[in-house]
Amino acid sequence: MAVSVETVTITKQACLLLERSPPVSLEDGTDLARDLLLFYPEASARSLEAADWSFASRLAFLPPIGELPAGSVADPDLPFVFAYPPHCARLLEVGTGYEVWRRDAEAIRCDTAGPLRVRYTDKAVAENLWPAEFRTVVGLQLAIMLAPMWLQTGSKIERLQAAFDQAMRQARRNLAQDASPARYDGLPDSGDWLAAVGRG
Repeated sequence: MAVSVETVTITKQACLLLERSPPVSLEDGTDLARDLLLFYPEASARSLEAADWSFASRLAFLPPIGELPAGSVADPDLPFVFAYPPHCARLLEVGTGYEVWRRDAEAIRCDTAGPLRVRYTDKAVAENLWPAEFRTVVGLQLAIMLAPMWLQTGSKIERLQAAFDQAMRQARRNLAQDASPARYDGLPDSGDWLAAVGRG
């Protein structure tokens, strides 16, 4: 399979964090190359879910679906059903803040007719559009996942986790600059709403 330049760069970063020489190729059949390719998708998925990344933020207005998914039954308390957004890594906002809603598998049930406003993290953003800060986070996450197999001491694993935590704190501080501090949903100000969605 084709391996992107970004994947190669991030996996090399993980190797350096693991104090290992990067494989000549991610397709060379070595144990390290195999593990890098195996855990890379999960590392990127976990990283996307870890914060409200502005580069991957998407706004959509979902129409109600005509028929319930197979095997589903109607909920009289939440009678309106919407298809879950495609490529959604993390649902960030639903409606205006006054709706009652619940996710059921690949559907969103709501007490209000649509279109239903949602904001979510899109996991289909191309790797070449990932900012450097996010690539660093993915590399750290990948190294942490591989550390039990490729690092020999617990103290080194702890240092990796500390570096990841610091990178996430810095990322959230930077993300807080991507939205105004005032609430835009019309609800009363009840504290740091940016922190509540992973930007504070």
